[in-house]
Amino acid sequence: MKVVASVSALVAACAMGLPASAGIVEDKRLPDGIYECSMFSGTMAMLMGNIRIAGMTYQGPAFDNKFEIRPYPYKMSGKVIFWKGSLGGLSTGGNSVASTVLTSNDPAHPSFDIVVMSSAGHPHTVSCSR
Repeated sequence: MKVVASVSALVAACAMGLPASAGIVEDKRLPDGIYECSMFSGTMAMLMGNIRIAGMTYQGPAFDNKFEIRPYPYKMSGKVIFWKGSLGGLSTGGNSVASTVLTSNDPAHPSFDIVVMSSAGHPHTVSCSR
């Protein structure tokens, strides 16, 4: 019965001229654009730079949108994002990226959290949204 209801809703959306949209997880890609990344340290929000997504590649994080020339690929598996290259200061100087998880599946308001392990072994969450 659910399949019939879903098909009926899809047919109705097409008849009204509305696009049938899938979420980010279903598309297996982040929407293109600039994602602003920040983290909280105590009660203070700290800007951590911007990440630019274009197709299945990313650049950054960078400040003032001064991205490195070469983009790196990424891939998604469910809500998990796998970066296939550097993430600037988030993955250098003894820091490492432990995980990246999609926090909004809405293509109009995409966001994800990057968990960074500091060189001292402390986890920090960097939240990025477009």
